[in-house]
Amino acid sequence: MRFSVKKFLISMVVISVTAPILWYVYVGFWKLKTKNLFEKAQNEFVVRYGYEERSNGITQTLVGKNQNEGGKIADYYYKLNHDLKDVEREIFIRGDDILYLSPIPVPIHLKYVGVKTKLYIKPGDLNNEVVKAYVFNTDCWGYFIAYIPSVNIHESEPPPELYEKFLEYVEKLPKSTSPKFGSLSPYGFYCN
Repeated sequence: MRFSVKKFLISMVVISVTAPILWYVYVGFWKLKTKNLFEKAQNEFVVRYGYEERSNGITQTLVGKNQNEGGKIADYYYKLNHDLKDVEREIFIRGDDILYLSPIPVPIHLKYVGVKTKLYIKPGDLNNEVVKAYVFNTDCWGYFIAYIPSVNIHESEPPPELYEKFLEYVEKLPKSTSPKFGSLSPYGFYCN
């Protein structure tokens, strides 16, 4: 079998035309699916907000990517809020992760939702210990599912004074010099 330049060029043209078309069809399918889910969520789900209330203010809540991780986080917050609520936590910052070394370590890899991020939750799920919430990005039509302990689910956004105090705290944290910092999106690979 001999190498044919003509067959090679035809193959390259076919690949360079069909690959982008297939890619845009694939991305368009998921964006359409996300739009339909968002419309359903607006009509059938309730809007809540996820943040952790502390004695000295608020902070973002940890979230899990499945029910098992959500249960571990719920246990973690139970220990913090009941067994160890008067114990000062030692904070260690590594890269863009904040690790609480004591009194107990965080049980999963750190993942958060924003303090003012809208969470769409089925009304029947609000009574569960771990709540399944949908988080949408309507700029690029992506979404992800977060499992959040119900203790950190609130009906309204945090008060402005607590939110401003939270932003001041965030500004004091060391900034990451990693080139990946801020480039990854939890909403999916097609979300800019």
